[in-house]
Amino acid sequence: MSKPDSITRLFEAGDAPGGSIPIADPVFRASVMRRVAMRRLQFELVAWFAAGLLLLAGLWVALPLLIPAIREIGAGLASASLELGLTAVLVLLGHLWLSGRLNLPDLRWFE
Repeated sequence: MSKPDSITRLFEAGDAPGGSIPIADPVFRASVMRRVAMRRLQFELVAWFAAGLLLLAGLWVALPLLIPAIREIGAGLASASLELGLTAVLVLLGHLWLSGRLNLPDLRWFE
């Protein structure tokens, strides 16, 4: 049997109903997709790690300049921190109530 004959028989076996060659191999496709996903994950992890290192290095360099500004802003916000905290809690409770995640009694005073 020559090489063209074996290729012809291979194509004929795949075209025939009930042929011995599967059209799609799900195990092979799953393994290839897994390897591609792992490669993408590794690339993204390296990219995020590098970005985090750059951010930390930038903060370390800028920290002597940022400390006085942080102290100034902190002194101004210290007096309003209680009001900001209560406002945040009320906003969260309102969001939970309106989204239906917090079951409160029916509060209709006027009908």
